[in-house]
Amino acid sequence: MTDRLATYAPRQGAVQSNPLGHWLAIAGIAALALALQFGAYPNHDVAWILWGTQELLQGAAWGRDIIEPNPPLAWYIAIPSTWLADLLGLPLAAAFQLAVGGAALLSIAAFGAFARQASGVADGNSRLPMLVAALALLLLASRDFGQREHLALIAVLPYVGLVALRCQARSVTMATALAIGVAAGLGIALKPYFLAVPLLVEVTALLIVGRWGFTLRAETAAIAGTIGIYVLSLILVDRDYLTEVVPLAQSIYWSFNLPWEAVIMPLAPSLAVAAFAGIAAWPQRLVLPLLLVAAVIGFALSCIVQHKGYSYHVYPVLAGALIVVATLLVSPALTKPLRSGAMILLALLALQGSAITARWWRLNAPDGERTLETRALTEAIDRHAGKGRFLAVAVHPFPAFPTALYVDATQVSRTNSQWFLPAVIQLRAQGARADQAMLASAEHNARAFILRDLARAPDLVILDRNSARHTVSAGDFDFLAFYREDPRFRAAWASYREIAPVSHYRLFVRRREARQ
Repeated sequence: MTDRLATYAPRQGAVQSNPLGHWLAIAGIAALALALQFGAYPNHDVAWILWGTQELLQGAAWGRDIIEPNPPLAWYIAIPSTWLADLLGLPLAAAFQLAVGGAALLSIAAFGAFARQASGVADGNSRLPMLVAALALLLLASRDFGQREHLALIAVLPYVGLVALRCQARSVTMATALAIGVAAGLGIALKPYFLAVPLLVEVTALLIVGRWGFTLRAETAAIAGTIGIYVLSLILVDRDYLTEVVPLAQSIYWSFNLPWEAVIMPLAPSLAVAAFAGIAAWPQRLVLPLLLVAAVIGFALSCIVQHKGYSYHVYPVLAGALIVVATLLVSPALTKPLRSGAMILLALLALQGSAITARWWRLNAPDGERTLETRALTEAIDRHAGKGRFLAVAVHPFPAFPTALYVDATQVSRTNSQWFLPAVIQLRAQGARADQAMLASAEHNARAFILRDLARAPDLVILDRNSARHTVSAGDFDFLAFYREDPRFRAAWASYREIAPVSHYRLFVRRREARQ
Protein backbone atom coordinates (compact mmCIF):
# COMPACT_ATOMS: atom_id res chain seq x y z
CA MET A 1 0.00 0.00 0.00
CA THR A 2 3.01 2.30 0.27
CA ASP A 3 2.71 3.26 -3.41
CA ARG A 4 -0.55 5.02 -2.55
CA LEU A 5 1.15 7.38 -0.10
CA ALA A 6 1.16 10.99 -1.18
CA THR A 7 4.55 12.28 -2.33
CA TYR A 8 4.82 16.03 -2.22
CA ALA A 9 7.04 18.46 -4.05
CA PRO A 10 7.58 22.16 -3.44
CA ARG A 11 5.11 24.43 -5.20
CA GLN A 12 6.75 26.49 -7.91
CA GLY A 13 7.33 30.08 -6.96
CA ALA A 14 6.92 29.39 -3.26
CA VAL A 15 8.73 31.79 -0.99
CA GLN A 16 11.45 30.10 1.04
CA SER A 17 11.09 30.53 4.77
CA ASN A 18 13.58 32.33 6.95
CA PRO A 19 14.89 29.75 9.47
CA LEU A 20 16.23 32.46 11.79
CA GLY A 21 12.93 34.33 11.83
CA HIS A 22 11.07 31.06 12.32
CA TRP A 23 13.13 30.12 15.36
CA LEU A 24 12.93 33.63 16.74
CA ALA A 25 9.15 33.34 16.59
CA ILE A 26 9.24 30.03 18.45
CA ALA A 27 11.68 31.49 20.99
CA GLY A 28 9.30 34.42 21.47
CA ILE A 29 6.40 32.05 22.11
CA ALA A 30 8.52 30.12 24.64
CA ALA A 31 9.64 33.31 26.37
CA LEU A 32 6.07 34.58 26.65
CA ALA A 33 4.79 31.24 27.94
CA LEU A 34 7.52 30.98 30.57
CA ALA A 35 7.07 34.60 31.61
CA LEU A 36 3.38 33.89 32.24
CA GLN A 37 4.21 30.73 34.17
CA PHE A 38 6.83 32.55 36.28
CA GLY A 39 4.27 35.24 37.03
CA ALA A 40 1.67 32.82 38.39
CA TYR A 41 1.53 30.15 41.06
CA PRO A 42 1.93 26.65 39.59
CA ASN A 43 -0.99 24.30 39.20
CA HIS A 44 -1.93 22.58 42.48
CA ASP A 45 -1.15 19.10 41.10
CA VAL A 46 2.24 20.19 39.78
CA ALA A 47 3.01 21.82 43.14
CA TRP A 48 2.05 18.57 44.90
CA ILE A 49 4.47 16.68 42.66
CA LEU A 50 7.29 19.17 43.32
CA TRP A 51 6.64 19.07 47.07
CA GLY A 52 6.78 15.29 46.87
CA THR A 53 10.13 15.34 45.10
CA GLN A 54 11.57 17.36 47.96
CA GLU A 55 10.26 14.79 50.41
CA LEU A 56 11.68 11.92 48.35
CA LEU A 57 15.10 13.59 48.21
CA GLN A 58 14.96 13.87 52.01
CA GLY A 59 14.31 10.15 52.41
CA ALA A 60 10.53 9.82 52.22
CA ALA A 61 9.16 6.54 50.83
CA TRP A 62 6.59 6.41 48.04
CA GLY A 63 3.42 4.66 49.19
CA ARG A 64 4.24 5.19 52.86
CA ASP A 65 5.14 8.85 53.41
CA ILE A 66 3.52 10.04 50.16
CA ILE A 67 0.09 8.57 49.43
CA GLU A 68 -1.13 9.21 45.89
CA PRO A 69 -3.53 7.26 43.62
CA ASN A 70 -1.38 7.86 40.53
CA PRO A 71 1.87 5.96 39.86
CA PRO A 72 5.12 7.71 40.83
CA LEU A 73 6.87 8.30 37.50
CA ALA A 74 5.90 11.99 37.33
CA TRP A 75 7.62 12.49 40.69
CA TYR A 76 10.74 10.61 39.61
CA ILE A 77 10.98 12.62 36.38
CA ALA A 78 10.76 15.89 38.35
CA ILE A 79 13.48 14.95 40.85
CA PRO A 80 16.41 16.25 38.73
CA SER A 81 14.92 19.75 38.44
CA THR A 82 14.19 19.80 42.19
CA TRP A 83 17.73 18.67 42.98
CA LEU A 84 19.14 21.37 40.70
CA ALA A 85 16.83 24.00 42.20
CA ASP A 86 18.00 23.12 45.70
CA LEU A 87 21.63 23.20 44.57
CA LEU A 88 21.35 26.60 42.87
CA GLY A 89 18.84 28.17 45.25
CA LEU A 90 16.14 28.48 42.57
CA PRO A 91 12.39 28.30 43.18
CA LEU A 92 11.19 24.74 42.65
CA ALA A 93 8.43 25.76 40.26
CA ALA A 94 10.69 27.95 38.11
CA ALA A 95 13.32 25.21 37.73
CA PHE A 96 10.65 22.68 36.75
CA GLN A 97 8.98 25.08 34.32
CA LEU A 98 12.33 25.78 32.65
CA ALA A 99 12.91 22.04 32.29
CA VAL A 100 9.45 21.49 30.80
CA GLY A 101 9.91 24.47 28.46
CA GLY A 102 13.26 23.07 27.30
CA ALA A 103 11.72 19.64 26.72
CA ALA A 104 8.90 21.24 24.72
CA LEU A 105 11.41 23.07 22.50
CA LEU A 106 13.30 19.82 21.84
CA SER A 107 10.01 18.11 21.03
CA ILE A 108 9.02 20.88 18.62
CA ALA A 109 12.40 20.77 16.88
CA ALA A 110 12.31 16.98 16.47
CA PHE A 111 8.70 16.98 15.33
CA GLY A 112 9.41 19.79 12.86
CA ALA A 113 12.36 17.93 11.36
CA PHE A 114 10.32 14.75 10.93
CA ALA A 115 7.30 16.67 9.64
CA ARG A 116 9.33 18.36 6.90
CA GLN A 117 10.79 15.05 5.75
CA ALA A 118 7.50 13.17 6.00
CA SER A 119 5.48 15.75 4.09
CA GLY A 120 8.13 16.74 1.58
CA VAL A 121 6.94 20.35 1.67
CA ALA A 122 9.94 22.65 1.33
CA ASP A 123 8.32 26.09 1.22
CA GLY A 124 7.54 28.47 4.07
CA ASN A 125 4.27 26.73 4.90
CA SER A 126 6.25 23.75 6.18
CA ARG A 127 7.01 25.86 9.26
CA LEU A 128 3.35 26.14 10.21
CA PRO A 129 3.13 22.82 12.13
CA MET A 130 6.11 23.82 14.26
CA LEU A 131 4.68 27.23 15.09
CA VAL A 132 1.31 25.74 15.97
CA ALA A 133 3.04 23.02 18.02
CA ALA A 134 4.91 25.77 19.91
CA LEU A 135 1.65 27.55 20.66
CA ALA A 136 -0.03 24.28 21.69
CA LEU A 137 2.79 22.95 23.88
CA LEU A 138 3.83 26.23 25.48
CA LEU A 139 1.03 28.81 25.58
CA LEU A 140 -2.09 26.67 25.37
CA ALA A 141 -0.89 24.51 28.30
CA SER A 142 -1.41 27.53 30.61
CA ARG A 143 -3.19 26.10 33.68
CA ASP A 144 -1.99 22.57 32.91
CA PHE A 145 1.68 23.38 32.28
CA GLY A 146 3.71 20.45 33.62
CA GLN A 147 0.73 18.15 34.15
CA ARG A 148 1.19 14.53 33.11
CA GLU A 149 -0.90 14.91 29.96
CA HIS A 150 1.20 17.91 28.98
CA LEU A 151 4.41 15.94 29.51
CA ALA A 152 2.97 12.98 27.61
CA LEU A 153 2.11 15.09 24.57
CA ILE A 154 5.59 16.63 24.60
CA ALA A 155 7.13 13.15 24.71
CA VAL A 156 4.86 11.54 22.11
CA LEU A 157 4.87 14.20 19.38
CA PRO A 158 8.35 13.37 17.94
CA TYR A 159 7.46 9.67 18.00
CA VAL A 160 4.41 10.31 15.81
CA GLY A 161 6.60 12.27 13.37
CA LEU A 162 9.10 9.42 13.29
CA VAL A 163 6.38 6.84 12.56
CA ALA A 164 5.31 9.00 9.62
CA LEU A 165 8.85 8.81 8.25
CA ARG A 166 8.89 5.05 8.73
CA CYS A 167 5.62 4.71 6.82
CA GLN A 168 7.34 6.33 3.85
CA ALA A 169 10.29 3.95 4.14
CA ARG A 170 12.67 6.67 5.27
CA SER A 171 15.37 5.82 7.75
CA VAL A 172 16.91 7.51 10.77
CA THR A 173 19.96 6.62 12.82
CA MET A 174 19.63 3.96 15.48
CA ALA A 175 20.56 6.51 18.17
CA THR A 176 17.77 8.85 17.03
CA ALA A 177 15.19 6.07 16.98
CA LEU A 178 16.19 4.85 20.46
CA ALA A 179 16.17 8.37 21.93
CA ILE A 180 12.72 9.10 20.49
CA GLY A 181 11.47 5.73 21.73
CA VAL A 182 12.78 6.16 25.28
CA ALA A 183 11.28 9.66 25.52
CA ALA A 184 7.93 8.43 24.21
CA GLY A 185 8.07 5.45 26.58
CA LEU A 186 8.55 7.74 29.57
CA GLY A 187 5.63 9.92 28.48
CA ILE A 188 3.34 6.95 27.89
CA ALA A 189 4.33 5.31 31.20
CA LEU A 190 3.14 8.34 33.19
CA LYS A 191 -0.35 6.82 33.16
CA PRO A 192 -1.46 3.39 31.94
CA TYR A 193 -4.30 5.02 29.98
CA PHE A 194 -1.76 6.62 27.66
CA LEU A 195 -1.05 3.21 26.09
CA ALA A 196 -4.05 3.94 23.86
CA VAL A 197 -1.95 6.54 22.01
CA PRO A 198 0.86 4.34 20.62
CA LEU A 199 -1.53 1.44 20.08
CA LEU A 200 -3.77 3.53 17.81
CA VAL A 201 -0.80 5.17 16.09
CA GLU A 202 0.71 1.77 15.30
CA VAL A 203 -2.62 0.32 14.12
CA THR A 204 -3.09 3.32 11.82
CA ALA A 205 0.45 2.89 10.47
CA LEU A 206 -0.27 -0.79 9.78
CA LEU A 207 -3.41 0.13 7.85
CA ILE A 208 -1.39 2.59 5.78
CA VAL A 209 1.67 0.40 5.14
CA GLY A 210 0.00 -3.01 5.04
CA ARG A 211 2.93 -4.99 6.53
CA TRP A 212 2.54 -6.79 9.87
CA GLY A 213 6.26 -6.67 10.56
CA PHE A 214 6.22 -2.88 10.40
CA THR A 215 5.78 -2.51 14.15
CA LEU A 216 9.12 -4.26 14.86
CA ARG A 217 11.30 -1.16 14.92
CA ALA A 218 13.97 0.30 17.18
CA GLU A 219 11.69 3.01 18.60
CA THR A 220 8.86 0.59 19.42
CA ALA A 221 11.38 -1.71 21.14
CA ALA A 222 12.64 1.30 23.13
CA ILE A 223 9.09 2.23 24.13
CA ALA A 224 8.35 -1.33 25.26
CA GLY A 225 11.67 -1.61 27.07
CA THR A 226 11.25 1.70 28.89
CA ILE A 227 7.74 0.82 30.07
CA GLY A 228 8.88 -2.68 31.03
CA ILE A 229 11.76 -1.40 33.16
CA TYR A 230 9.44 1.06 34.89
CA VAL A 231 6.85 -1.62 35.66
CA LEU A 232 9.60 -3.86 37.03
CA SER A 233 10.83 -1.02 39.26
CA LEU A 234 7.30 -0.59 40.62
CA ILE A 235 7.19 -4.26 41.55
CA LEU A 236 10.66 -4.30 43.11
CA VAL A 237 10.94 -0.84 44.67
CA ASP A 238 7.43 0.57 45.11
CA ARG A 239 5.63 -2.51 46.35
CA ASP A 240 3.83 -0.55 49.08
CA TYR A 241 2.20 1.55 46.39
CA LEU A 242 0.95 -1.51 44.50
CA THR A 243 -0.19 -3.53 47.51
CA GLU A 244 -1.59 -0.82 49.77
CA VAL A 245 -2.23 2.47 47.96
CA VAL A 246 -3.73 1.10 44.73
CA PRO A 247 -6.40 -0.98 46.56
CA LEU A 248 -7.27 2.04 48.72
CA ALA A 249 -7.58 4.29 45.67
CA GLN A 250 -9.67 1.76 43.75
CA SER A 251 -12.17 1.62 46.60
CA ILE A 252 -13.01 5.34 46.46
CA TYR A 253 -11.65 6.90 43.25
CA TRP A 254 -15.05 6.52 41.60
CA SER A 255 -16.30 9.30 43.88
CA PHE A 256 -14.35 11.86 41.83
CA ASN A 257 -16.05 10.82 38.58
CA LEU A 258 -18.18 13.39 36.79
CA PRO A 259 -21.33 12.70 34.75
CA TRP A 260 -20.51 11.38 31.29
CA GLU A 261 -21.77 14.49 29.54
CA ALA A 262 -19.30 16.60 31.55
CA VAL A 263 -16.49 14.29 30.41
CA ILE A 264 -17.39 13.94 26.74
CA MET A 265 -18.77 17.36 25.79
CA PRO A 266 -15.44 19.25 26.25
CA LEU A 267 -13.87 16.74 23.84
CA ALA A 268 -16.53 17.11 21.14
CA PRO A 269 -15.15 20.15 19.21
CA SER A 270 -11.62 18.74 19.02
CA LEU A 271 -12.83 15.27 18.06
CA ALA A 272 -15.03 16.76 15.34
CA VAL A 273 -11.98 18.56 13.94
CA ALA A 274 -9.92 15.37 14.16
CA ALA A 275 -12.67 13.50 12.28
CA PHE A 276 -12.64 16.16 9.55
CA ALA A 277 -8.86 15.88 9.26
CA GLY A 278 -9.00 12.09 9.09
CA ILE A 279 -11.65 12.12 6.36
CA ALA A 280 -9.72 14.74 4.40
CA ALA A 281 -6.38 12.94 4.74
CA TRP A 282 -7.37 9.33 4.13
CA PRO A 283 -8.05 9.37 0.33
CA GLN A 284 -4.53 10.73 -0.32
CA ARG A 285 -3.00 8.70 2.54
CA LEU A 286 -1.55 11.85 4.11
CA VAL A 287 0.48 9.94 6.65
CA LEU A 288 1.37 12.51 9.29
CA PRO A 289 -2.15 13.98 9.69
CA LEU A 290 -3.60 10.46 9.91
CA LEU A 291 -1.15 9.40 12.60
CA LEU A 292 -1.78 12.59 14.56
CA VAL A 293 -5.52 11.94 14.37
CA ALA A 294 -4.87 8.49 15.86
CA ALA A 295 -2.87 10.09 18.71
CA VAL A 296 -5.67 12.58 19.39
CA ILE A 297 -8.22 9.77 19.58
CA GLY A 298 -5.87 7.90 21.93
CA PHE A 299 -5.70 10.87 24.30
CA ALA A 300 -9.50 11.25 24.05
CA LEU A 301 -9.95 7.61 25.07
CA SER A 302 -7.59 8.21 27.99
CA CYS A 303 -9.75 11.14 29.10
CA ILE A 304 -12.95 9.14 28.80
CA VAL A 305 -11.61 6.12 30.68
CA GLN A 306 -10.40 8.34 33.53
CA HIS A 307 -13.99 9.67 33.79
CA LYS A 308 -12.96 12.90 35.54
CA GLY A 309 -13.20 15.53 32.81
CA TYR A 310 -10.39 17.60 34.31
CA SER A 311 -8.96 20.33 32.10
CA TYR A 312 -5.60 18.59 31.80
CA HIS A 313 -7.30 15.39 30.61
CA VAL A 314 -8.87 17.39 27.78
CA TYR A 315 -5.75 19.46 27.02
CA PRO A 316 -3.83 17.01 24.75
CA VAL A 317 -6.97 16.43 22.65
CA LEU A 318 -7.37 20.15 21.93
CA ALA A 319 -3.63 20.73 21.49
CA GLY A 320 -3.29 17.66 19.29
CA ALA A 321 -6.25 18.71 17.11
CA LEU A 322 -4.58 22.08 16.50
CA ILE A 323 -1.38 20.37 15.37
CA VAL A 324 -3.34 17.95 13.16
CA VAL A 325 -5.04 20.78 11.26
CA ALA A 326 -1.78 22.71 10.89
CA THR A 327 -0.11 19.61 9.45
CA LEU A 328 -3.02 19.02 7.11
CA LEU A 329 -2.84 22.60 5.83
CA VAL A 330 0.75 22.26 4.56
CA SER A 331 -0.23 19.41 2.24
CA PRO A 332 -0.31 20.53 -1.43
CA ALA A 333 -2.54 17.51 -2.10
CA LEU A 334 -5.38 19.11 -0.14
CA THR A 335 -8.21 20.47 -2.31
CA LYS A 336 -9.13 24.14 -2.08
CA PRO A 337 -12.51 23.58 -0.32
CA LEU A 338 -10.88 21.28 2.23
CA ARG A 339 -8.05 23.77 2.74
CA SER A 340 -10.55 26.56 3.39
CA GLY A 341 -12.42 24.36 5.86
CA ALA A 342 -9.18 23.43 7.62
CA MET A 343 -8.20 27.10 7.94
CA ILE A 344 -11.56 27.93 9.53
CA LEU A 345 -11.26 25.02 11.96
CA LEU A 346 -7.71 26.02 12.87
CA ALA A 347 -8.89 29.54 13.63
CA LEU A 348 -11.81 28.27 15.74
CA LEU A 349 -9.59 25.93 17.76
CA ALA A 350 -7.04 28.71 18.22
CA LEU A 351 -9.79 30.98 19.55
CA GLN A 352 -10.92 28.26 21.96
CA GLY A 353 -7.35 27.76 23.16
CA SER A 354 -6.81 31.51 23.49
CA ALA A 355 -9.96 31.83 25.60
CA ILE A 356 -8.72 29.06 27.92
CA THR A 357 -5.33 30.72 28.34
CA ALA A 358 -6.87 34.17 28.84
CA ARG A 359 -9.22 32.87 31.52
CA TRP A 360 -6.35 31.14 33.32
CA TRP A 361 -4.30 34.33 33.29
CA ARG A 362 -7.23 36.43 34.54
CA LEU A 363 -7.44 34.23 37.61
CA ASN A 364 -3.69 33.75 38.08
CA ALA A 365 -2.18 37.11 37.12
CA PRO A 366 -0.49 38.99 40.00
CA ASP A 367 -3.83 40.68 40.79
CA GLY A 368 -6.00 37.70 39.84
CA GLU A 369 -8.57 36.16 42.16
CA ARG A 370 -6.72 32.85 42.66
CA THR A 371 -3.38 34.63 43.16
CA LEU A 372 -4.78 36.95 45.82
CA GLU A 373 -6.47 34.04 47.58
CA THR A 374 -3.26 31.99 47.55
CA ARG A 375 -1.25 34.95 48.79
CA ALA A 376 -3.69 35.53 51.66
CA LEU A 377 -3.46 31.87 52.66
CA THR A 378 0.35 31.84 52.55
CA GLU A 379 0.43 34.95 54.75
CA ALA A 380 -1.97 33.31 57.21
CA ILE A 381 0.12 30.13 57.32
CA ASP A 382 3.36 32.05 57.91
CA ARG A 383 1.68 34.19 60.57
CA HIS A 384 0.13 31.33 62.54
CA ALA A 385 2.40 28.38 61.70
CA GLY A 386 5.71 29.93 60.68
CA LYS A 387 8.62 27.55 61.43
CA GLY A 388 5.94 25.03 62.39
CA ARG A 389 3.37 22.80 60.67
CA PHE A 390 0.02 23.21 58.94
CA LEU A 391 -2.78 20.99 57.61
CA ALA A 392 -5.45 21.65 55.00
CA VAL A 393 -8.73 19.72 55.19
CA ALA A 394 -10.36 19.71 51.77
CA VAL A 395 -11.41 17.34 48.98
CA HIS A 396 -9.22 19.28 46.53
CA PRO A 397 -5.42 19.74 46.54
CA PHE A 398 -5.97 23.48 46.97
CA PRO A 399 -5.43 25.10 49.49
CA ALA A 400 -2.63 22.75 50.59
CA PHE A 401 -0.98 23.22 47.20
CA PRO A 402 0.63 25.29 45.84
CA THR A 403 0.79 27.12 49.20
CA ALA A 404 3.09 24.45 50.69
CA LEU A 405 5.86 25.54 48.30
CA TYR A 406 5.70 29.18 49.40
CA VAL A 407 5.48 29.11 53.19
CA ASP A 408 7.92 28.74 56.04
CA ALA A 409 5.95 25.83 57.47
CA THR A 410 5.69 22.08 56.86
CA GLN A 411 2.60 20.53 55.31
CA VAL A 412 1.92 17.49 57.51
CA SER A 413 -0.41 15.31 55.43
CA ARG A 414 0.76 12.36 53.36
CA THR A 415 -1.97 13.12 50.81
CA ASN A 416 -2.78 16.21 48.76
CA SER A 417 -6.37 16.20 50.04
CA GLN A 418 -8.72 14.17 52.23
CA TRP A 419 -9.60 11.90 49.32
CA PHE A 420 -11.87 9.49 51.21
CA LEU A 421 -14.38 12.23 52.03
CA PRO A 422 -16.16 12.42 48.63
CA ALA A 423 -16.96 8.71 48.90
CA VAL A 424 -18.30 9.22 52.43
CA ILE A 425 -20.43 12.18 51.33
CA GLN A 426 -21.90 10.44 48.29
CA LEU A 427 -22.53 7.10 50.01
CA ARG A 428 -24.22 8.77 52.99
CA ALA A 429 -26.43 10.69 50.58
CA GLN A 430 -27.66 7.34 49.18
CA GLY A 431 -29.03 6.33 52.57
CA ALA A 432 -30.21 2.72 52.77
CA ARG A 433 -29.33 2.15 49.11
CA ALA A 434 -25.61 2.61 49.80
CA ASP A 435 -23.14 -0.26 49.92
CA GLN A 436 -22.73 -0.38 53.70
CA ALA A 437 -19.41 -2.23 53.60
CA MET A 438 -18.00 0.34 51.21
CA LEU A 439 -19.33 3.18 53.36
CA ALA A 440 -17.82 1.68 56.53
CA SER A 441 -14.46 1.30 54.79
CA ALA A 442 -14.51 4.88 53.47
CA GLU A 443 -15.45 6.27 56.89
CA HIS A 444 -12.77 4.21 58.62
CA ASN A 445 -10.05 5.37 56.25
CA ALA A 446 -11.20 9.00 56.31
CA ARG A 447 -10.93 9.02 60.09
CA ALA A 448 -7.65 7.10 60.18
CA PHE A 449 -6.01 9.55 57.78
CA ILE A 450 -7.17 12.69 59.60
CA LEU A 451 -6.11 11.27 62.97
CA ARG A 452 -2.64 10.53 61.61
CA ASP A 453 -2.44 14.09 60.28
CA LEU A 454 -3.52 15.58 63.61
CA ALA A 455 -1.04 13.36 65.44
CA ARG A 456 1.68 15.49 63.87
CA ALA A 457 0.29 18.44 65.86
CA PRO A 458 -0.15 21.04 63.11
CA ASP A 459 -0.08 24.59 64.43
CA LEU A 460 -2.72 25.67 61.92
CA VAL A 461 -5.60 23.76 60.31
CA ILE A 462 -7.30 25.20 57.23
CA LEU A 463 -10.82 23.87 56.62
CA ASP A 464 -12.47 24.27 53.23
CA ARG A 465 -16.16 25.14 53.52
CA ASN A 466 -16.87 23.78 50.03
CA SER A 467 -17.26 20.01 50.33
CA ALA A 468 -17.95 19.48 46.62
CA ARG A 469 -15.20 21.23 44.67
CA HIS A 470 -14.39 19.08 41.59
CA THR A 471 -16.70 16.23 42.63
CA VAL A 472 -20.47 15.66 42.47
CA SER A 473 -20.69 15.56 46.27
CA ALA A 474 -23.01 17.82 48.23
CA GLY A 475 -21.40 21.22 48.71
CA ASP A 476 -22.66 21.75 52.27
CA PHE A 477 -21.38 18.60 53.97
CA ASP A 478 -19.99 19.44 57.41
CA PHE A 479 -16.51 17.91 57.65
CA LEU A 480 -16.17 18.72 61.33
CA ALA A 481 -19.52 17.19 62.25
CA PHE A 482 -18.49 13.97 60.51
CA TYR A 483 -15.09 13.84 62.17
CA ARG A 484 -16.55 14.67 65.59
CA GLU A 485 -18.54 11.45 65.49
CA ASP A 486 -15.23 9.82 66.45
CA PRO A 487 -14.26 10.40 70.12
CA ARG A 488 -10.57 10.17 69.19
CA PHE A 489 -10.99 13.13 66.87
CA ARG A 490 -12.92 15.08 69.49
CA ALA A 491 -10.06 14.60 71.94
CA ALA A 492 -7.46 15.75 69.44
CA TRP A 493 -9.61 18.64 68.19
CA ALA A 494 -10.02 20.03 71.71
CA SER A 495 -6.53 21.47 71.28
CA TYR A 496 -7.72 23.89 68.56
CA ARG A 497 -9.68 27.13 68.52
CA GLU A 498 -11.15 28.97 65.55
CA ILE A 499 -9.85 32.35 64.37
CA ALA A 500 -10.86 34.74 61.59
CA PRO A 501 -11.31 33.01 58.21
CA VAL A 502 -9.51 33.67 54.94
CA SER A 503 -11.92 33.81 52.01
CA HIS A 504 -14.19 30.75 52.42
CA TYR A 505 -11.62 28.83 54.45
CA ARG A 506 -12.03 28.44 58.20
CA LEU A 507 -8.82 28.66 60.24
CA PHE A 508 -8.07 26.85 63.49
CA VAL A 509 -4.92 27.38 65.54
CA ARG A 510 -3.47 25.08 68.14
CA ARG A 511 -4.02 26.41 71.65
CA ARG A 512 -0.94 27.69 73.44
CA GLU A 513 -1.30 25.23 76.28
CA ALA A 514 -1.40 22.35 73.78
CA ARG A 515 1.91 23.48 72.28
CA GLN A 516 3.77 23.18 75.57
